[in-house]
Amino acid sequence: MKPTHSLVWETTGIHDAIIDSGLKIPKNERLLLWFDEKWSPKTNTFVTLEDIMVLGGFSVLGAPVTCQVESPEDHAALDELVHVFRSRSKKASLSAWMNIFKGTQNALEHEAFLAFWLSKYLFAYVKDTVLPETFRMAILLAKGRRIALTPAILATLYQDLHFLQDAIIDVMQGVGSYVVKGVFSTMYYAQAWIWERFSNVSPTGETRLARW
Repeated sequence: MKPTHSLVWETTGIHDAIIDSGLKIPKNERLLLWFDEKWSPKTNTFVTLEDIMVLGGFSVLGAPVTCQVESPEDHAALDELVHVFRSRSKKASLSAWMNIFKGTQNALEHEAFLAFWLSKYLFAYVKDTVLPETFRMAILLAKGRRIALTPAILATLYQDLHFLQDAIIDVMQGVGSYVVKGVFSTMYYAQAWIWERFSNVSPTGETRLARW
């Protein structure tokens, strides 16, 4: 994808974010749980829009993630992606989705790739499943239209931080027996934020997501 579509990714402001998706950030669960205990859901302190934009390489400007397709061509592309999705018994695993399109020279290979990327790395609220909600974004991004992904990603992170914090409180009060660790948001941005600002818990002296 990169040799053919990197210019479009640059135009839409997702190039670095896509490249960073291949990074392996070692997850520090104890650090994240410590951070989450300090986080305030009322004020949404700590991680900001600027942090997500800088660390993740996303755009804060552009169409909302609830954008709609308008042209007949885009509607046809949407219909085709939805048809393929539904042909997988209304649930397409990420690996199955990739196998359908990868290397087939399908006219929608790029759109399918972007839907895969959005579903796996940014809005993974259903594990290992391509999300039809990403299809419109994928179609517009493939055409070079910028989408404001930063606010949506931050909102997803806040939601999971709140969810995780509730689980921690339940355990402390004896209501629950375990802390939910299987949140699917991009929690590694919170971890990178901690490493950026607290050198005493940072594994290196460097900064930015790629260096973590």
